[in-house]
Amino acid sequence: MILVCGVDFSPASASLADVAGGLAQRLRAELVLVHVLELDLVSGALRESLRNAASAGLDREADRLRAAGIRVSRRVLEGKPDQQLSRLAAEEGAAAVVISALGSRSGTAWQLGGRANRIAQHCESPVLVLRDPEPFLLWLDGRRPLRVLAAVDRTRASRQALAFVRILREAAPIDLSVVHVYWAPEENERLGYAGGTWVEPNPEVEAVLRRDLEGVVRELSGGGASDVAMILSLGRASDRILEQASKRRADLLVLGSHQRNFLDRMWNGSTSRQVLHDADCSVTVVTSLRQEVTEDVPRVESVLVATDFSDTGDGAVRWAYGLAGDGGVVHLIHVKQPAPTSAAAAMGQVRDILAPPASPTERAEIAELERMLRARIPRSAAQRGVTTDVRVVRAAAPATGILQAAERLGVDAIVVGTSGKTGVALTVLGSVAQEVANRSPRPVMLVHPPPK
Repeated sequence: MILVCGVDFSPASASLADVAGGLAQRLRAELVLVHVLELDLVSGALRESLRNAASAGLDREADRLRAAGIRVSRRVLEGKPDQQLSRLAAEEGAAAVVISALGSRSGTAWQLGGRANRIAQHCESPVLVLRDPEPFLLWLDGRRPLRVLAAVDRTRASRQALAFVRILREAAPIDLSVVHVYWAPEENERLGYAGGTWVEPNPEVEAVLRRDLEGVVRELSGGGASDVAMILSLGRASDRILEQASKRRADLLVLGSHQRNFLDRMWNGSTSRQVLHDADCSVTVVTSLRQEVTEDVPRVESVLVATDFSDTGDGAVRWAYGLAGDGGVVHLIHVKQPAPTSAAAAMGQVRDILAPPASPTERAEIAELERMLRARIPRSAAQRGVTTDVRVVRAAAPATGILQAAERLGVDAIVVGTSGKTGVALTVLGSVAQEVANRSPRPVMLVHPPPK
């Protein structure tokens, strides 16, 4: 493992190097000290003098850290600091880049910290922008846990941000707060709740969000306390994140950067950039530029399968039980569309896809559909310890009902049957399967009917 530390020889450089060195020592990593010279307008003897001075300065820092038992190498590079640091980190596969934030307000090009925002936005490796070294030195010295707030969503960048938190917990205990700032209309649509208010939290929505966040926290090893929080967004997400960091007295704020296109940034702003600019504490920005690499093999413990009671749909049910591991759960569902004359059908929405039936007639109809679903449970399921959860989902569109149920139930995978045909021969079930596969953020298994 390699850590890169950008040194600009400012008064904060020694403390920055101490933090980077202590972290490298805890992680049994090599520390690469880097100073970048901008020499576009310099030549001759002055150019050589600046190179020699930078080299001597790095030697002094490296010798000081080596005396503490830290593995250190050093580099003097030429060019733009953000470009050179980002390039070096990519070449070395650095686990993190550590830089100072103190130069960001000086406007001095010489100070590496003045390029903190640009480095954080474009570096493939996580970039730790250090504002106050004291909490980190106490943490690395074993005198107290580091207070870390991780702002997460469902993107790859957030998964990589949590992977960085996992690395920090390998170094020393961390008291971790995982915070998800959400927008009510988006979550209501994803989870199958229509209507509601934009300014009041929905306890049922937040229960699902809490379940998912707690699952994320359980996967993070290492010492320290953990808690999760869902924050309803009524403005800029960056403001809510900063409020939580202040409330929890965070030493470090970790978040992902999604690298959105220019127009999207102009319209929505950049949450990571705003946090980096306004935060009082240190910040780590993790971009989604680096390819995810993991040795973990996913375990399929819960599967959602939808059937319309056709041969193709029932074939998908059998594959779902095969996909679920022993002791797993199969959520066996049928999507019931509202009557064409109903208000929900006219508006294209259902208030709650999993709400209990409201009338005796509907209760009888749902009970019969549930009986039909239970009749399709394979006999071997109980022998393998596979649990079946039978549900009738009400949705105006079958694909939407399947996707919303999968999100609400938090399944590992979805199984649907498909006609195996295209064009005019595509059946309703086949078009539903295609839409589910195209829209689902979760793995989808498509089951074709056997050849005739």
